[in-house]
Parts: sequence; C-alpha cells; structure tokens
Amino acid sequence: MNIFPPFIEYLSAFQGNLVENGTKLLSLDFSLLSLMGYLSYKGMITREIYWTVGTSAGWGWASGQQTIYLSGEIAAPFAGQTLVWNVDGGLGYQITPQIGIGIVAGYRLANVSEMKATKDVSIMGITILKEGEVIEENGNAVPFNFSGFKVGLDVNFTF
Repeated sequence: MNIFPPFIEYLSAFQGNLVENGTKLLSLDFSLLSLMGYLSYKGMITREIYWTVGTSAGWGWASGQQTIYLSGEIAAPFAGQTLVWNVDGGLGYQITPQIGIGIVAGYRLANVSEMKATKDVSIMGITILKEGEVIEENGNAVPFNFSGFKVGLDVNFTF
C-alpha cells in the first residue's frame, strides 16, 4: 500500500458558446481545482507489467462564469466548494525498477451543491445579481456536477 503526498487536480468543464446566425449570445466556462491525498495499492502481473487500484479524497474549489453578449458584454462570475472523491484502477509497464508508466481509469464524485456570485452584476445600471447571492432556478440552488468517468496517464517513481 502506498500513501502519496497531497496533489492538485484541475478540471475544466462546461465550456461552450451559444451562437445564432454567426453572433455569439452566451458563453459558459466552469472549472474545478482540487487538493487531495491519494492511497493506492500496486501489484505485479509479470516482472514488467503491474496493476494499480487507488482512491483519493480532498477539497475542491469550483469557479465559473456566464457571459451574456447583449449590447455589450455582461459577465457573471460564480464560485463554490465541495468534497471531491476519486476511485481508479490501471495497468502499467515498469520501465526500470524505479520508473513505471501506464494508464488509469476511474470515477470522480464532485457535486457542488450551490454556487454564489463573486461580484455584483448590473445591466443598464440595474443590479440583477448581488455578490454572495446563490445562483438559483425556480427558487432552488443550481448544483454544478463535476462527477464522471475519467482516464489518465500514470507515471510513478519508486525510491
């Protein structure tokens, strides 16, 4: 069993533009930055081929922005926090006794239950969103779900 020092994971998601007749009307850009600890187990299939299973957990900071392009540019930035948990497994090749490389696949659980505006947003002098206000739809907080399947590259060093 291996316990690794904390690591940082960055996920960029929910990016897109709404375009009509060649004119951009709306853009979205959201991301999640996580600081996590990792626990794993590595087993050898042959002298060179290995398998791994692991889990990581930590805290994530989500941020995002919705920009509306109507007679100018109106940007509404949001932020929130959540617990982040990953589980994964993989296969790899031991290049030397100290260095291995492989692929991992797994699942990330990271659901931000609410995001809050990080600044006041005004249109034509009228404040439509105040800093600290929870982003809502029909009176309910809008969750931002960064959960899902993931695939990555595994590079490990043994000392």
